[in-house]
Amino acid sequence: SRRSVMPAIRSPLRPAIRGALRSPFDVRSGTGLTPDYYVSNSGNDSNAGTLAAPFATLAKALSVFTTGKVIGLKYGSSWRESLDFLTATNAAVVAYGNPTDGLPLIDCSDPVTAGTWVLSVDSGAAGNVYEISRVALTYQHQQVFQNTPGVYLIRATSVANCQATPGSYYVTDTFTNGVSYKIYLHPIGSTSPITNGVSYSVAERPNAISHDGVGTLRLRNLRCIRALHHDGPIRQGNGTAEIDGCYSNESYIHNTVLENGTVSNCNFDNAAAGTNITFAANAVGKVANILNCTVNNTRGIIADGPAVFFHGNSFGMARRVQNLRSNGLSYGVTCADFDGTLLVADMVIKTVSNQGTAVDLTDGYNSAGGDVWIIRPKCISKKLFGAAQTGAATRVFIWEPQCVITEDIVRMLNATEVHILGAACVSSGLTGAPLTMQDPLGRSKITVKHCIIDMPGTGPRNFAYLDNGVSLDMDYNVYWMRGTVGPGDMRWNKGATTYYSFDNDFGVPLPFWQQTGQDAHSVIADPLWVNDPYAVTDEALLDFSVSGSSPAITVGAGPGRVPLDYVFPSWVPADVRALCGRA
Repeated sequence: SRRSVMPAIRSPLRPAIRGALRSPFDVRSGTGLTPDYYVSNSGNDSNAGTLAAPFATLAKALSVFTTGKVIGLKYGSSWRESLDFLTATNAAVVAYGNPTDGLPLIDCSDPVTAGTWVLSVDSGAAGNVYEISRVALTYQHQQVFQNTPGVYLIRATSVANCQATPGSYYVTDTFTNGVSYKIYLHPIGSTSPITNGVSYSVAERPNAISHDGVGTLRLRNLRCIRALHHDGPIRQGNGTAEIDGCYSNESYIHNTVLENGTVSNCNFDNAAAGTNITFAANAVGKVANILNCTVNNTRGIIADGPAVFFHGNSFGMARRVQNLRSNGLSYGVTCADFDGTLLVADMVIKTVSNQGTAVDLTDGYNSAGGDVWIIRPKCISKKLFGAAQTGAATRVFIWEPQCVITEDIVRMLNATEVHILGAACVSSGLTGAPLTMQDPLGRSKITVKHCIIDMPGTGPRNFAYLDNGVSLDMDYNVYWMRGTVGPGDMRWNKGATTYYSFDNDFGVPLPFWQQTGQDAHSVIADPLWVNDPYAVTDEALLDFSVSGSSPAITVGAGPGRVPLDYVFPSWVPADVRALCGRA
């Protein structure tokens, strides 16, 4: 095989891609959609709703709205209202005016008048907890906000926990629609919310913008925050969404829930518990495109869910995630009941406490499976790719990942094929192995070629744990164990026979493993990183460049060194090959 001898690793943020990205805050006045009705804080509802004479309220605009019309919200204006297009076939909301004035804001919360708070005497309160009452709505997830930039209150688990935690609030998660309940607050510094001069708000409206029509919802350059409903500030059902340049944040479970369509150039932040972008209950023939988006968790609370969640997708859906940036959540991209296709390209992610999975298939045993393509991810996480169990038809193709992993590069069950090409990964392998494919069926095919796998740490470690009759193709790899070396091994169970690369020190008997026909041209050697990627804490700064004398250059291992004559599996389509830099 002709090997590339490129000495440098290509960054996944190549100039052409970098130039195409723009911040979701780099908003543009040209949306391609001309408003039929204009709304501004300087307007009046007795006006005609024109550019020269805009309405003042969203309610007025909604009252005259008819399907297919466009509502324009002025940059710099804000509303504590909502736009609910419950029966509209087509609807659009866009920004107009001067973008430097800031995104139009729809806030689902309302301020709490200081005199409304009363000192609580309920069980668990002991002089620092204050309360207000509200009437419950179905599917709500109440939150309390301190209206101070960069300050977030902690959600306590009980009244007593709230009493013990300054800067917290407590709300039960069990509600009865129409029945009153209490919200408890222990202010920062244990001061009284009645007299401390601090402003607080409580989520009151289910969504900022919702759409249940069968047509298309188009949103451009808007900011929607603090929804009461668990689906978040932006919700679309039964139709298609086209959302660009928007910001949605501070919800509880989700920040946005859609069924079909495209989300591009958006920022999602601070979903307290759950997911940020969710495509749910999808139907046959629908697609999900998430392009050039940022999903973070800057308030650092709970963060149990993924940045992107595809849920209830047993319909052959096509999913595309490109140029996703994420930090502070437990997972990157997660699919439940996976079938159809999933493409994740040029993702840069760091999971919270490095204990999540960048791309995860969960509950896959309920589905038929499908094709997964992961192209040039950069991540600091527990796993790059994980699947508790996959449908019989699942095939996975991973091209040039650059990762620092605390556990596995890949851990999965029952895949028809898994191909890993051109990787540069540091994997401590504390539990398991960088390559763990347990109990795959006899039909499975595994390819690991032109990869650098660096394992720091001490004690017993496995480079690979491959079970039960898989077909292997492993070669042109550089393996390295730093720290206290050994014992380590490469393990392959084939039928009733178990092959080990060695029994003791990995640094000597590689030829024993090569007797299986694997890794004929591979070496065990220090890859000679220019800068140790294992020491990097900022995922955007990961650098897997090697020195000019690196064995990876000689062997042809790592990103940029997969041979130009490499033949892709037939099920990798042309557009995915193009993302790999191959025609």
